[in-house]
Amino acid sequence: IDPATATAIRQQAHGLAGISRERVGMELEKLLLAAKPSIGVVLLRDLDLLPYTVPELLPMVEMQAKPGRRHKDVFDHVMQVLDKTPPSRELRWAGLLHDIAKPQTMSVTNGEVHFFGHEVLGARTAKDVLGRLKYDGTLVESVTALVGQHMRINTYSDWTDGAVRRFMRDAGPQLDNLFSLSRADITSHRFERVRAVLATVDALEARCRELEAQAEIAKMHSPLDGVELMALTGAPPGRWIARVKDFLLD
Repeated sequence: IDPATATAIRQQAHGLAGISRERVGMELEKLLLAAKPSIGVVLLRDLDLLPYTVPELLPMVEMQAKPGRRHKDVFDHVMQVLDKTPPSRELRWAGLLHDIAKPQTMSVTNGEVHFFGHEVLGARTAKDVLGRLKYDGTLVESVTALVGQHMRINTYSDWTDGAVRRFMRDAGPQLDNLFSLSRADITSHRFERVRAVLATVDALEARCRELEAQAEIAKMHSPLDGVELMALTGAPPGRWIARVKDFLLD
């Protein structure tokens, strides 16, 4: 952007306050579905447009400026996650908002930084953001679910089949997106850590697919029942029907 144009944008940024939220939402969606959406979000920050688009991101930006911080840069992390998510509305919005509540939930215990409960508060914040921008209820529900559950996969260890099924039920139609978001959320520069976390995500996904396949098999029935078999063969009832049905099922 030409320097004079950038200066003019900053000077006129307040004009966005008079634009309908639906229009702002439409333009944000175009930005988020770009090949590298972080470029546009960083420009929103640098051109002082965040207060009139997604002001909830401002606390992340303010965290960047604090000297001596003892945590990785949340805004930079979110930009990396955003760029790694597949280009769907649900995933791009979830990538942008998944850590939205970290500034409000940050605490320090024995020198370690924590963000306890940021996913719960983040889900409520995501609902507020998307509701204000007048997005449809389906998108709001999907993104809220993804933000609220994005930490679940991190806790996977030696879950029972019942625990895996509960996780699948809770994720519902967002199960595939949740795995995509979890993979995008791995931004460590330490190769061993990345490999370990990816292995955890892969292991849980494999368990989910296995249980899904078992459930599908359990719902299968012989394509022909006893009445149809007798009608086709002209044979009377007998134990042969069960053997043929088992053969057809296999």
